[in-house]
Amino acid sequence: RETNALIERFADRLPMHLKAEAKDYSLVYIFPLNNHYVLVNSGLPWWTPSKKPGRQGGMAFMDSKVEILKGFKDFILFKESPDNIITQGYFDNDWKVPADAVSILKSSGVVDIK
Repeated sequence: RETNALIERFADRLPMHLKAEAKDYSLVYIFPLNNHYVLVNSGLPWWTPSKKPGRQGGMAFMDSKVEILKGFKDFILFKESPDNIITQGYFDNDWKVPADAVSILKSSGVVDIK
């Protein structure tokens, strides 16, 4: 939120934030805001390439970045690449982060939960 004006503007209504010092991490989630769904991406971009050989996905002439999102749940926290998932999951029916995920996110030391 320190580097994104829109995230800062709606920070009080968003459920979690990646800390500014989390340089090798990515926090990505979809969330309802003003009768729309927004995709929040903090830290590394969600299209960060795989670190595993042969797992780049797509063909060189095709843009397959959006395809990566289909494999994500409502939220994901990864370190260095989407191959290294710290936690991911679904919000509950009230758009709250489930307790087990809250525990993991907090223990990561890189996410603030509201």
